[in-house]
Amino acid sequence: MTELSYRMVEMPIRSGAMRRWVAHLRRQRDPGPRRIIATGAAACVGLVAFAGVNMATAELKQNDIQESLEDADDFVATLPPTLPPTLPPTSISDGGPTQTSGDPSPTTPATPGATTIPSTTDVQGTEPSTEPTESPPTSVVPTTEPNSTAPSAPSANRVAIGDSVMKGAAPALVEDYDFLVYAAESRSFDAGIDVVEALDREGALGDVVVIQLGVNQNPLEQSDVDRMAEALEKVPRVLFVTNRYAKDYVYGQNAMFRALPERYANIEVLDWADVGNSCPGECYYGDNLHLAPDGMEFYADQIAEALSLE
Repeated sequence: MTELSYRMVEMPIRSGAMRRWVAHLRRQRDPGPRRIIATGAAACVGLVAFAGVNMATAELKQNDIQESLEDADDFVATLPPTLPPTLPPTSISDGGPTQTSGDPSPTTPATPGATTIPSTTDVQGTEPSTEPTESPPTSVVPTTEPNSTAPSAPSANRVAIGDSVMKGAAPALVEDYDFLVYAAESRSFDAGIDVVEALDREGALGDVVVIQLGVNQNPLEQSDVDRMAEALEKVPRVLFVTNRYAKDYVYGQNAMFRALPERYANIEVLDWADVGNSCPGECYYGDNLHLAPDGMEFYADQIAEALSLE
């Protein structure tokens, strides 16, 4: 409709065609053309107003999506701080939690009770005492208590890894079903593999892992999907969630996901591309992809039902 307004209203006005046409009608004695002018003017005003409202609504819808993702920030887990330096920071920070590059150099604590060996002569040039140096009191022995400010590794048995679609539902997944959610905006499938491998090295994958990724990566190769599946082979239950997005490349990805249970005994599939169409209420924002409030709850409930969780 915005394009129609541009072609039928703005362009004729700019070229002068509208002005010449109106002048011609005004010269006519018949009152009919004047009514045409009035009707046309009203229609033009309506088109312009509609276009303006449409643009404002589109911006509002985008703001709604962003606000919902910001609301979910407090429910999204951060990755363990002890990621190996060999893990490319950009692969996980691509829309995901920010990672620091490299590990801090550890400092070696002083050995309790260690003493300084005296020099052979003192400042006055006299011979040093041969008496043994008194050991420091036990009260100054360095404590072995861990730093209370250091974040601990995740310990949840239920882990969910995804992109912004899953992130929107993070509050429901966390509060209703005790998931630890690693979801980030714009996360690609390959970046998700890096997250899985990093959590695996930390022993933090848990007994149940849910994966929903792919929309942010085109093309996605079968080798990428297999690499993800192999990284999850030690997890007892893995649930792949298909993507509900009307794009040809997504249809191809979903086909690969649906075939996984035939090759990997620990993998199940929730066909969100199909199930998501039966969501009741206000389920999606204007892009028909990101989840609105009713959709967030329905999404979390469907994952829990697929895994028989309570």
